[in-house]
Amino acid sequence: MVFGAYFCFAIGSCDLCLTLFEDIDDAGDARKTYFQKSGTLTILSSADDLKEDLINATIKNAVLVEFDEYGPVADGACFKIVDKNLLIEPVEGWECPRKDFEDGWYCDCECGVWDPDCDFRAAPVNGCSLMGATCVEEDGDGVCEGGIEGWICDPIYYSDWECDCDCGIWDPDCDIEPTPVFGCSLAGATCVEEDGKGVCEGGVEGWTCDPSYYADGECECDCGIWDPDCDTDPQYPWDCGESQYCVKDKDGLPACSD
Repeated sequence: MVFGAYFCFAIGSCDLCLTLFEDIDDAGDARKTYFQKSGTLTILSSADDLKEDLINATIKNAVLVEFDEYGPVADGACFKIVDKNLLIEPVEGWECPRKDFEDGWYCDCECGVWDPDCDFRAAPVNGCSLMGATCVEEDGDGVCEGGIEGWICDPIYYSDWECDCDCGIWDPDCDIEPTPVFGCSLAGATCVEEDGKGVCEGGVEGWTCDPSYYADGECECDCGIWDPDCDTDPQYPWDCGESQYCVKDKDGLPACSD
């Protein structure tokens, strides 16, 4: 695979992503994050190994650039990998998917052995039946502890730094502004508290994409109506071709243009 055929800057927007985190603190936050721009990744693993999330690969002449939630950082730092072997082997005693072990994102609990991601207090906890549960270490394994009744959405969404509305009870993340709102049918809706529950309020008609994508900091150009994120410069529209921008047509609707 060749990196950089089209510069994608969001995790999950490419078939194979290469991300580097620099100086991760106790809260799980990295001082700098780098994402692929150019270079090659060659997978040496067998098909059976890939099914088990075991990877043997080489990275050559890769250039990673500093980026944040808005895209590449202007005048940001770069990181180069000239020739590196990437080897991901089984973890003895681990019972969950191999890719979840020390993935840098989630604390995966009750997986047979302790997940190092659980050492970071801010890491969302995955694998517990009750939302808001914490993961504590017992005899080398992660064990779910505590939690709150009444939450009807995925437990991992509770207090995960995103406001999840209409989930049975109020999500503390909804007290933080600005915070993206998930769970509402209309784009741009807000979440208000009523009788201890989160209730969707307001929103705009005509948005055809996932409501959470509206005004989320990334320009979506093919979603029925104009996304306020497309007013920013640079845009980096998700659904336009290389070197294209999102503009308003004669009817005020979004359209990709050179």
